Amino acid sequence: MEKTKLGISVKLLAAVICLSPLFGGSVVFFGLVLYVLLMEKNEWLKKMTIRTLVIVFVCAAASTVLDFVPSIISVMNSIVGIFRGNFHIPFVSDLFYAADHIVSVARTIVLLVMSLKCFTEDNVEIKQLEDFVAKHVDLSSEEK
Repeated sequence: MEKTKLGISVKLLAAVICLSPLFGGSVVFFGLVLYVLLMEKNEWLKKMTIRTLVIVFVCAAASTVLDFVPSIISVMNSIVGIFRGNFHIPFVSDLFYAADHIVSVARTIVLLVMSLKCFTEDNVEIKQLEDFVAKHVDLSSEEK
């Protein structure tokens, strides 16, 4: 069983990296990402870390976009409310909030499955994610 420089197994560290965004550990997550990318040599661990990072960023971007429309409606309602009007559109806001919750649940499921697959050094095959990692990340050019 291959160990990291921290003395724990590569599989366990990969699982911790996949789970850390789920437990409110943004600082811990990004600290672990930096540690793996700068200090560890295991290529599978680095790719798993990058996959997790991409999933976290994509879901955060989707949540930001989905939260934008209800926020704009709320701002418009506040402005119109100054003049005793009403601009609240509950159906649209609820639709965007539901979509945001779906993204959150999907992120949780994907990260949980990824963390379980880490113990077999297996990958969750998401074609777009694999294509992105293959296109933008070249770990073979590191110094030997």
